[in-house]
Amino acid sequence: MTPSTSRNSSTKVEYKCQACQDKGFALLDDRTARVCACQEQARIERLFKGSRITPAFQGKTFASFETDKCNPMVRKMRDVAKSYSDQFKEIDRENNWLVFLGQPGSGKSHLTLAVANELIRQSIPVLYFQHVEGFKEMVGMIRRNEDIQPKIEEMKTVAVLLWDDFWKPVRDKRNPSAFEIETSFEVINYRYLNLLPTIINSERTPKELVTIDEATGSRIIERGKGRLVVVEGIENNWRLKS
Repeated sequence: MTPSTSRNSSTKVEYKCQACQDKGFALLDDRTARVCACQEQARIERLFKGSRITPAFQGKTFASFETDKCNPMVRKMRDVAKSYSDQFKEIDRENNWLVFLGQPGSGKSHLTLAVANELIRQSIPVLYFQHVEGFKEMVGMIRRNEDIQPKIEEMKTVAVLLWDDFWKPVRDKRNPSAFEIETSFEVINYRYLNLLPTIINSERTPKELVTIDEATGSRIIERGKGRLVVVEGIENNWRLKS
């Protein structure tokens, strides 16, 4: 919204929205008014801020995801993601999760962020949680004797949760800690029981998820039925392509 200027004989006022002059509504006639479009735009901006999706990641869209020369499974992943965002409000609540697993660098994060960004533009609240950084933050809070429960409650109850790099293996720690598993189960189980839409991407395979923790892994697989895509093969890692 570009600021505009209104003048009278003695005052110069700067408005963010010319249409409603920052009132939040526009008069159609002497008796009728409508909510100004700027209010919906402001709501979307607040949702993006609350989502924890960085400005750089807000640029992840379906249009910017290249499918030329992609493996059929990567194209399928893109098609499933687009269908999920387009049909979100009509999706069966029993199977309203979107789950992309497998090969690093295959576009899982890009596509799940594209879905999240599109849902926010539909005025649907989304919370982005990056697994490694998110748990580092929680551990730091615990060490400072800060309460992490409000953060966990937000993850449990937000309209849509995007969990990026779920249980990501790192160099010196191939498996998640007991704290990560316990916290993950608390969040996943709550969302599973309450049929809350959840978007997960992970380098793990379905077998690895169940091997690490059957209770958590099986819930993810069950809710992801119909929208669970596994991409395998180093040839699908675009970071390694010249």
